[in-house]
Amino acid sequence: MAFFARYDDKSVRQLLLGCAHPLVPLLSEEFQVALQRSFGLPLKVLEGHVGEKIRNHANSAQSSVDKYGHKLQTVTGAKGDATRTLHDAFLAALAHSLRQAGIKFYGGGRNNRSCKHIFSHLMHHLEGADETTARQLNGIIADLLVDFTSVAASAPDGSNSADSLFDLVRSMCDTKTLACGDSYKAFNAARPNDRGTFPVEKRAAKVPKQYLKTARDLDRKFYNTQPGDVGPIEAKLSEFGARDGPNPHAVVGLVLGAFGELSNSCYSLCSAIARVNAARVLSFWKMPPKHALALCKQKILRFWGLTAQRGWARLILDRFHDLVLSPGDPSAATHDPDSVSHEHHTFFFPDSGHGTANTAGFGWRGGSGV
Repeated sequence: MAFFARYDDKSVRQLLLGCAHPLVPLLSEEFQVALQRSFGLPLKVLEGHVGEKIRNHANSAQSSVDKYGHKLQTVTGAKGDATRTLHDAFLAALAHSLRQAGIKFYGGGRNNRSCKHIFSHLMHHLEGADETTARQLNGIIADLLVDFTSVAASAPDGSNSADSLFDLVRSMCDTKTLACGDSYKAFNAARPNDRGTFPVEKRAAKVPKQYLKTARDLDRKFYNTQPGDVGPIEAKLSEFGARDGPNPHAVVGLVLGAFGELSNSCYSLCSAIARVNAARVLSFWKMPPKHALALCKQKILRFWGLTAQRGWARLILDRFHDLVLSPGDPSAATHDPDSVSHEHHTFFFPDSGHGTANTAGFGWRGGSGV
Protein backbone atom coordinates (compact mmCIF):
# COMPACT_ATOMS: atom_id res chain seq x y z
CA MET A 1 0.00 0.00 0.00
CA ALA A 2 2.84 2.38 0.81
CA PHE A 3 4.44 1.67 -2.58
CA PHE A 4 1.31 2.58 -4.53
CA ALA A 5 0.74 5.62 -2.33
CA ARG A 6 4.21 6.79 -3.37
CA TYR A 7 3.60 5.82 -6.99
CA ASP A 8 3.82 8.99 -9.08
CA ASP A 9 2.96 11.17 -6.05
CA LYS A 10 5.33 14.10 -5.56
CA SER A 11 4.05 14.96 -2.09
CA VAL A 12 5.20 11.71 -0.47
CA ARG A 13 8.67 12.03 -1.98
CA GLN A 14 9.28 15.45 -0.40
CA LEU A 15 10.58 13.84 2.78
CA LEU A 16 13.94 13.00 1.20
CA LEU A 17 14.21 15.85 -1.30
CA GLY A 18 16.43 18.77 -0.35
CA CYS A 19 16.78 20.51 3.00
CA ALA A 20 14.33 20.78 5.86
CA HIS A 21 11.60 23.41 5.63
CA PRO A 22 11.86 26.21 8.22
CA LEU A 23 8.11 26.09 8.94
CA VAL A 24 7.97 22.29 9.33
CA PRO A 25 10.53 21.23 11.97
CA LEU A 26 10.64 17.46 12.46
CA LEU A 27 11.93 15.83 15.60
CA SER A 28 14.19 12.82 15.11
CA GLU A 29 11.43 10.48 16.29
CA GLU A 30 8.92 12.06 13.90
CA PHE A 31 11.36 11.84 10.97
CA GLN A 32 12.06 8.18 11.72
CA VAL A 33 8.36 7.29 11.79
CA ALA A 34 7.61 9.31 8.65
CA LEU A 35 10.50 7.73 6.74
CA GLN A 36 9.62 4.16 7.73
CA ARG A 37 5.96 4.69 6.88
CA SER A 38 6.69 6.16 3.46
CA PHE A 39 8.62 2.99 2.53
CA GLY A 40 6.11 0.61 4.12
CA LEU A 41 8.53 -0.58 6.82
CA PRO A 42 7.62 -1.67 10.37
CA LEU A 43 7.89 1.20 12.84
CA LYS A 44 10.90 0.89 15.12
CA VAL A 45 9.15 2.79 17.91
CA LEU A 46 6.43 0.12 18.10
CA GLU A 47 8.84 -2.81 18.54
CA GLY A 48 8.05 -4.71 21.70
CA HIS A 49 4.49 -3.35 21.80
CA VAL A 50 2.92 -5.21 18.88
CA GLY A 51 -0.27 -6.91 20.02
CA GLU A 52 -0.78 -4.65 23.04
CA LYS A 53 -4.26 -3.25 23.51
CA ILE A 54 -5.05 0.28 22.35
CA ARG A 55 -7.08 2.00 25.05
CA ASN A 56 -10.33 3.42 23.70
CA HIS A 57 -14.00 3.66 24.63
CA ALA A 58 -15.54 0.39 25.81
CA ASN A 59 -18.40 0.67 23.29
CA SER A 60 -16.03 1.06 20.35
CA ALA A 61 -14.34 -1.71 18.40
CA GLN A 62 -11.28 -2.89 20.29
CA SER A 63 -7.90 -2.78 18.55
CA SER A 64 -4.31 -3.77 19.23
CA VAL A 65 -1.01 -2.35 18.02
CA ASP A 66 0.29 -3.59 14.66
CA LYS A 67 3.87 -3.17 13.53
CA TYR A 68 2.98 -0.57 10.88
CA GLY A 69 0.88 1.70 13.09
CA HIS A 70 -2.25 1.32 10.94
CA LYS A 71 -4.48 0.52 13.92
CA LEU A 72 -3.29 3.61 15.74
CA GLN A 73 -4.44 5.60 12.72
CA THR A 74 -7.88 4.02 12.49
CA VAL A 75 -8.84 3.33 16.12
CA THR A 76 -12.24 4.78 17.06
CA GLY A 77 -13.41 6.06 20.42
CA ALA A 78 -9.92 7.21 21.39
CA LYS A 79 -9.30 10.02 23.84
CA GLY A 80 -7.82 13.22 22.53
CA ASP A 81 -8.37 14.94 19.21
CA ALA A 82 -5.43 13.71 17.14
CA THR A 83 -7.40 13.45 13.88
CA ARG A 84 -8.74 16.98 14.21
CA THR A 85 -5.23 18.23 15.00
CA LEU A 86 -3.91 16.60 11.81
CA HIS A 87 -6.79 18.03 9.76
CA ASP A 88 -6.28 21.53 11.14
CA ALA A 89 -2.51 21.45 10.59
CA PHE A 90 -2.92 20.49 6.93
CA LEU A 91 -5.69 23.06 6.47
CA ALA A 92 -3.46 25.73 8.04
CA ALA A 93 -0.70 24.87 5.56
CA LEU A 94 -3.09 25.31 2.62
CA ALA A 95 -4.33 28.60 4.05
CA HIS A 96 -0.78 29.82 4.61
CA SER A 97 0.13 29.23 0.96
CA LEU A 98 -2.98 31.09 -0.19
CA ARG A 99 -2.20 33.97 2.15
CA GLN A 100 1.43 34.18 0.99
CA ALA A 101 0.25 34.42 -2.63
CA GLY A 102 -2.22 37.17 -1.79
CA ILE A 103 -5.22 35.11 -2.92
CA LYS A 104 -8.50 36.01 -1.26
CA PHE A 105 -10.05 33.24 0.81
CA TYR A 106 -12.26 32.53 3.80
CA GLY A 107 -11.85 29.73 6.33
CA GLY A 108 -8.63 27.95 7.14
CA GLY A 109 -8.90 28.69 10.87
CA ARG A 110 -6.37 30.78 12.79
CA ASN A 111 -8.03 34.20 13.10
CA ASN A 112 -9.51 34.09 9.61
CA ARG A 113 -13.21 34.56 8.91
CA SER A 114 -14.96 31.20 8.63
CA CYS A 115 -17.29 30.04 5.87
CA LYS A 116 -20.38 30.02 8.11
CA HIS A 117 -21.62 33.29 6.60
CA ILE A 118 -22.25 31.65 3.21
CA PHE A 119 -25.49 30.00 4.29
CA SER A 120 -26.20 31.94 7.49
CA HIS A 121 -29.05 34.00 6.00
CA LEU A 122 -30.82 30.77 5.06
CA MET A 123 -30.28 29.04 8.41
CA HIS A 124 -30.58 31.68 11.12
CA HIS A 125 -34.03 30.42 12.08
CA LEU A 126 -32.62 26.91 12.64
CA GLU A 127 -30.64 27.88 15.76
CA GLY A 128 -31.28 25.51 18.64
CA ALA A 129 -32.15 22.63 16.31
CA ASP A 130 -31.84 19.01 17.37
CA GLU A 131 -28.50 17.20 17.28
CA THR A 132 -29.17 15.47 13.95
CA THR A 133 -30.03 18.77 12.28
CA ALA A 134 -27.01 20.44 13.85
CA ARG A 135 -24.78 17.79 12.25
CA GLN A 136 -26.42 18.44 8.88
CA LEU A 137 -25.86 22.18 9.24
CA ASN A 138 -22.19 21.62 10.07
CA GLY A 139 -21.94 19.36 7.02
CA ILE A 140 -22.72 22.24 4.67
CA ILE A 141 -20.02 24.55 6.08
CA ALA A 142 -16.81 24.23 4.06
CA ASP A 143 -13.25 24.50 5.36
CA LEU A 144 -12.21 27.02 2.70
CA LEU A 145 -13.72 29.37 0.16
CA VAL A 146 -11.04 30.37 -2.36
CA ASP A 147 -11.53 33.16 -4.86
CA PHE A 148 -9.59 32.93 -8.14
CA THR A 149 -12.00 35.14 -10.11
CA SER A 150 -9.40 37.86 -10.52
CA VAL A 151 -6.51 35.52 -11.40
CA ALA A 152 -5.55 35.17 -15.04
CA ALA A 153 -6.31 31.81 -16.61
CA SER A 154 -3.09 31.54 -18.62
CA ALA A 155 -0.07 29.97 -16.94
CA PRO A 156 3.30 31.80 -16.97
CA ASP A 157 4.68 29.18 -19.33
CA GLY A 158 2.11 30.19 -21.91
CA SER A 159 0.02 27.03 -21.64
CA ASN A 160 -3.74 27.15 -21.28
CA SER A 161 -4.82 26.28 -17.74
CA ALA A 162 -8.58 26.43 -18.32
CA ASP A 163 -8.98 22.81 -17.26
CA SER A 164 -7.92 23.60 -13.68
CA LEU A 165 -10.49 23.15 -10.91
CA PHE A 166 -9.89 26.65 -9.60
CA ASP A 167 -9.32 28.98 -12.56
CA LEU A 168 -11.55 32.07 -12.62
CA VAL A 169 -14.06 30.68 -10.10
CA ARG A 170 -14.90 30.90 -6.41
CA SER A 171 -14.75 27.37 -5.02
CA MET A 172 -15.71 25.90 -1.69
CA CYS A 173 -13.19 23.33 -0.45
CA ASP A 174 -13.47 20.63 2.17
CA THR A 175 -10.27 19.13 3.59
CA LYS A 176 -10.31 15.42 4.44
CA THR A 177 -7.77 13.08 6.00
CA LEU A 178 -7.92 9.41 5.05
CA ALA A 179 -6.51 6.83 7.46
CA CYS A 180 -5.23 3.42 6.39
CA GLY A 181 -8.53 1.61 6.81
CA ASP A 182 -11.00 -0.24 4.60
CA SER A 183 -10.56 2.07 1.61
CA TYR A 184 -6.90 1.01 1.38
CA LYS A 185 -7.60 -2.67 1.98
CA ALA A 186 -10.08 -2.67 -0.89
CA PHE A 187 -7.65 -0.91 -3.23
CA ASN A 188 -6.86 -2.94 -6.36
CA ALA A 189 -3.50 -2.04 -7.88
CA ALA A 190 -4.27 -3.72 -11.20
CA ARG A 191 -4.34 -0.27 -12.90
CA PRO A 192 -1.64 1.81 -11.22
CA ASN A 193 -1.84 4.52 -13.89
CA ASP A 194 -5.55 5.08 -13.30
CA ARG A 195 -5.54 7.68 -10.50
CA GLY A 196 -9.32 7.47 -10.23
CA THR A 197 -9.01 4.08 -8.52
CA PHE A 198 -6.75 5.38 -5.74
CA PRO A 199 -8.31 5.81 -2.27
CA VAL A 200 -7.62 9.57 -2.10
CA GLU A 201 -9.34 10.15 -5.46
CA LYS A 202 -12.38 8.10 -4.51
CA ARG A 203 -12.68 10.05 -1.26
CA ALA A 204 -12.31 13.37 -3.07
CA ALA A 205 -15.03 12.39 -5.55
CA LYS A 206 -17.50 11.81 -2.69
CA VAL A 207 -17.19 15.35 -1.29
CA PRO A 208 -19.29 17.29 -3.88
CA LYS A 209 -21.92 14.55 -3.83
CA GLN A 210 -22.14 14.68 -0.03
CA TYR A 211 -22.54 18.47 -0.05
CA LEU A 212 -25.25 18.29 -2.70
CA LYS A 213 -27.12 15.60 -0.76
CA THR A 214 -26.88 17.61 2.48
CA ALA A 215 -28.17 20.73 0.74
CA ARG A 216 -31.13 18.84 -0.76
CA ASP A 217 -31.94 17.16 2.57
CA LEU A 218 -31.97 20.53 4.35
CA ASP A 219 -34.13 22.06 1.62
CA ARG A 220 -36.58 19.19 1.82
CA LYS A 221 -36.70 19.29 5.63
CA PHE A 222 -36.97 23.03 6.23
CA TYR A 223 -38.21 24.52 2.94
CA ASN A 224 -40.49 21.66 1.84
CA THR A 225 -38.68 21.43 -1.49
CA GLN A 226 -40.09 18.66 -3.66
CA PRO A 227 -37.88 16.08 -5.43
CA GLY A 228 -36.63 17.48 -8.71
CA ASP A 229 -36.95 21.10 -7.56
CA VAL A 230 -34.05 23.31 -6.50
CA GLY A 231 -34.35 24.75 -3.00
CA PRO A 232 -32.68 27.90 -1.68
CA ILE A 233 -29.75 26.08 -0.04
CA GLU A 234 -28.97 24.05 -3.15
CA ALA A 235 -29.30 27.21 -5.25
CA LYS A 236 -26.78 28.99 -3.03
CA LEU A 237 -24.42 26.02 -3.24
CA SER A 238 -24.56 26.06 -7.04
CA GLU A 239 -23.23 29.63 -7.12
CA PHE A 240 -19.74 28.30 -6.42
CA GLY A 241 -17.26 26.29 -8.44
CA ALA A 242 -17.35 25.39 -12.13
CA ARG A 243 -20.90 24.93 -13.42
CA ASP A 244 -19.90 23.39 -16.73
CA GLY A 245 -16.87 21.99 -18.48
CA PRO A 246 -15.29 18.53 -18.08
CA ASN A 247 -15.54 18.54 -14.29
CA PRO A 248 -18.51 20.58 -12.99
CA HIS A 249 -18.52 20.99 -9.21
CA ALA A 250 -19.60 23.30 -6.41
CA VAL A 251 -17.26 21.91 -3.75
CA VAL A 252 -13.75 20.49 -4.13
CA GLY A 253 -12.49 17.75 -1.85
CA LEU A 254 -8.85 18.20 -0.80
CA VAL A 255 -7.71 14.83 0.55
CA LEU A 256 -4.60 13.91 2.50
CA GLY A 257 -3.97 10.17 2.28
CA ALA A 258 -2.66 7.81 4.94
CA PHE A 259 0.90 7.82 3.59
CA GLY A 260 1.10 11.55 2.87
CA GLU A 261 -0.17 11.32 -0.69
CA LEU A 262 -2.47 14.07 -1.98
CA SER A 263 -5.51 13.97 -4.24
CA ASN A 264 -5.31 15.53 -7.70
CA SER A 265 -7.46 18.38 -6.45
CA CYS A 266 -4.63 19.38 -4.08
CA TYR A 267 -2.22 19.47 -7.02
CA SER A 268 -4.69 21.63 -8.95
CA LEU A 269 -4.79 24.07 -6.04
CA CYS A 270 -1.00 24.00 -5.85
CA SER A 271 -0.74 24.84 -9.57
CA ALA A 272 -3.27 27.66 -9.25
CA ILE A 273 -1.34 29.23 -6.37
CA ALA A 274 2.00 28.66 -8.09
CA ARG A 275 0.84 30.58 -11.20
CA VAL A 276 0.21 33.64 -9.05
CA ASN A 277 3.59 33.29 -7.34
CA ALA A 278 5.39 32.66 -10.64
CA ALA A 279 4.01 35.85 -12.16
CA ARG A 280 5.48 37.75 -9.21
CA VAL A 281 8.84 35.98 -9.56
CA LEU A 282 9.02 36.85 -13.26
CA SER A 283 8.46 40.52 -12.47
CA PHE A 284 11.73 40.53 -10.50
CA TRP A 285 13.90 37.88 -12.12
CA LYS A 286 14.79 37.03 -15.68
CA MET A 287 14.24 33.31 -16.21
CA PRO A 288 12.18 31.03 -18.46
CA PRO A 289 8.51 31.17 -17.37
CA LYS A 290 8.27 27.40 -17.10
CA HIS A 291 11.21 27.39 -14.68
CA ALA A 292 9.54 30.02 -12.50
CA LEU A 293 6.33 27.99 -12.42
CA ALA A 294 8.18 24.76 -11.57
CA LEU A 295 10.13 26.53 -8.82
CA CYS A 296 6.96 27.88 -7.21
CA LYS A 297 5.17 24.52 -7.45
CA GLN A 298 8.05 22.72 -5.79
CA LYS A 299 8.22 25.25 -2.97
CA ILE A 300 4.53 24.74 -2.17
CA LEU A 301 4.65 20.96 -2.52
CA ARG A 302 7.66 20.73 -0.22
CA PHE A 303 5.77 22.63 2.45
CA TRP A 304 2.55 20.63 2.08
CA GLY A 305 4.31 17.28 1.74
CA LEU A 306 6.40 17.70 4.89
CA THR A 307 3.38 19.00 6.81
CA ALA A 308 1.46 15.88 5.79
CA GLN A 309 4.26 13.46 6.69
CA ARG A 310 4.88 15.11 10.04
CA GLY A 311 1.16 15.23 10.81
CA TRP A 312 0.67 11.49 10.43
CA ALA A 313 3.88 10.76 12.36
CA ARG A 314 2.68 12.95 15.23
CA LEU A 315 -0.74 11.30 15.25
CA ILE A 316 0.79 7.81 15.55
CA LEU A 317 3.29 8.87 18.20
CA ASP A 318 0.72 10.77 20.24
CA ARG A 319 -1.71 7.87 20.24
CA PHE A 320 1.04 5.39 21.00
CA HIS A 321 2.11 7.35 24.09
CA ASP A 322 -1.43 8.23 25.19
CA LEU A 323 -3.31 5.02 24.38
CA VAL A 324 -0.73 2.23 24.61
CA LEU A 325 2.09 3.10 27.00
CA SER A 326 1.30 3.16 30.69
CA PRO A 327 2.36 6.20 32.76
CA GLY A 328 5.06 4.15 34.50
CA ASP A 329 6.58 2.83 31.26
CA PRO A 330 10.19 4.10 31.01
CA SER A 331 9.85 4.62 27.24
CA ALA A 332 7.07 7.13 27.89
CA ALA A 333 9.58 9.47 29.51
CA THR A 334 11.34 9.99 26.17
CA HIS A 335 8.27 11.43 24.48
CA ASP A 336 9.19 15.10 24.77
CA PRO A 337 12.54 15.57 23.02
CA ASP A 338 11.61 19.04 21.76
CA SER A 339 14.04 21.01 23.88
CA VAL A 340 17.33 20.08 22.15
CA SER A 341 15.78 19.95 18.66
CA HIS A 342 14.11 23.30 19.24
CA GLU A 343 17.42 24.88 20.25
CA HIS A 344 19.07 23.59 17.07
CA HIS A 345 16.15 24.72 14.91
CA THR A 346 15.87 28.24 16.32
CA PHE A 347 19.63 28.69 15.94
CA PHE A 348 19.32 28.31 12.16
CA PHE A 349 15.76 29.69 11.83
CA PRO A 350 15.45 32.21 14.67
CA ASP A 351 12.03 33.62 13.75
CA SER A 352 10.06 30.64 12.51
CA GLY A 353 9.83 28.46 15.62
CA HIS A 354 7.38 30.49 17.70
CA GLY A 355 6.47 33.24 15.22
CA THR A 356 5.39 32.56 11.67
CA ALA A 357 4.85 28.83 11.99
CA ASN A 358 2.77 28.90 15.13
CA THR A 359 0.74 31.89 13.97
CA ALA A 360 -0.16 29.97 10.83
CA GLY A 361 -1.09 26.89 12.85
CA PHE A 362 1.84 24.54 12.36
CA GLY A 363 4.80 24.82 14.69
CA TRP A 364 6.47 23.44 17.77
CA ARG A 365 4.47 21.67 20.43
CA GLY A 366 3.68 23.84 23.39
CA GLY A 367 3.45 27.00 21.32
CA SER A 368 0.30 28.52 19.93
CA GLY A 369 0.43 26.11 17.01
CA VAL A 370 -0.42 22.46 16.66
